[in-house]
Amino acid sequence: LLGLPYPEEYGGGDGDYRCYAIAVEEIARACGSTALIYAAHVSLGCGPIYSFGTKEQKQEWLPRLCTGEGLAAFGLTEPEAG
Repeated sequence: LLGLPYPEEYGGGDGDYRCYAIAVEEIARACGSTALIYAAHVSLGCGPIYSFGTKEQKQEWLPRLCTGEGLAAFGLTEPEAG
């Protein structure tokens, strides 16, 4: 499920965002926290790499992230607040 909306060439499931949304909803039925972690990994972690990364960056990071070998994270800072 970690690579559901990403192409198979990167180890993804080649699914669309409708399938991804259904997966998030079903995971949330069991545990909202797990659904949030899943969504952050897929959208905030993998999304920018897929959308804006170079071909080399995609080849280096997405296969590990899509298969679960790695886990993406998201960090945000503001001036004078982190």
